[in-house]
Amino acid sequence: LVDYKTDKTDDEQKYKDDYKLQLDIYKEALEKEFSVPVKQMIIYSFTLGRFIDLEKPEENK
Repeated sequence: LVDYKTDKTDDEQKYKDDYKLQLDIYKEALEKEFSVPVKQMIIYSFTLGRFIDLEKPEENK
């Protein structure tokens, strides 16, 4: 599950905090509708230019 975000923040944890619930809802809906497990939830930040894995702890930079 990938969700693209255009927010102007460079704080990876803010993305996780702000969008975890939203992606949990998407995950539940997809699993219910298609009867397959969602294995990963990822945000792509256009501002950061990279993917953020919501289920992986933030790495030290």
